[in-house]
Amino acid sequence: MKKSASLRAPSGAKQTPGDCFGVRPRNDVVWILVAGFLISTLASGSTCVSITTRLLRALPFIGHRLAVDDVLDLSWETARRIRYEPCQSGESPIARAERILGVKLQGTKPIGKGGTRTVYLHPNDPSKLIKIVEIKPTKEGDPTEKAIKRQVWLNKFLTVRGFKVAKMEETPELWNLGIFIEENRPGTPLGKSTSAQGIENGKKLISELAKIDDPVYYAVFNRLGLTMLSALPVQSPYPKIGTLNPKTVQKGSGNHILGIDVGKNFENIHVEANDEVVLIDY
Repeated sequence: MKKSASLRAPSGAKQTPGDCFGVRPRNDVVWILVAGFLISTLASGSTCVSITTRLLRALPFIGHRLAVDDVLDLSWETARRIRYEPCQSGESPIARAERILGVKLQGTKPIGKGGTRTVYLHPNDPSKLIKIVEIKPTKEGDPTEKAIKRQVWLNKFLTVRGFKVAKMEETPELWNLGIFIEENRPGTPLGKSTSAQGIENGKKLISELAKIDDPVYYAVFNRLGLTMLSALPVQSPYPKIGTLNPKTVQKGSGNHILGIDVGKNFENIHVEANDEVVLIDY
């Protein structure tokens, strides 16, 4: 996860998605669609034939949304069992990871550091990364367990849905400590790629991600109370994804409220040497 991305747990039990960002929350699309359909139908005095036509046009969208929600529900089963174990007094998350994994990390430069995790190249295996969750508790509490659940949940979900993501080792005992071992997928961040084919593949990936972003966003907020923000270009050659917070627009970019975190300027999407694209974070 890049420095620009932030994961927030809004305060207040009555808060709804998007409240703390000054933008209208994205709603439950299925119910809004049905209500809008009924209202527009009644207002226009449509005939039975036109009502049937409208409903048939809406069915593929509703079916897609329900299918996505089903996979989200199934993928949640592993994540919901996670129980975060805080560090012992005086021990940092990185020091604990060194002790548990038997490696030396402190004193080496991380290859990535964001609002929730620090990422190191595995000292004993350069084909792997060590990701350590580090989140400072706020007055609302410690969102560390929720962040860990989100990571495991979305990894399962995206994998089942057929997206190419960096593989994560199945180590629940480490997840409970906020430690992830993932494969290292070197590449050029999509926003910096000059490969025409790589950029085209990136556009196709973002287009597919955009189809599931809204239900993912809403599911994560409802189950974990978390909202993901990432800075993306306001004017971009890539397909639209997420909802722009207009209050944050500066120098052509702004915070977007996302279900899938594609990173600042799509940095969580890597274009590999063969022009294939892969999600290294989400």
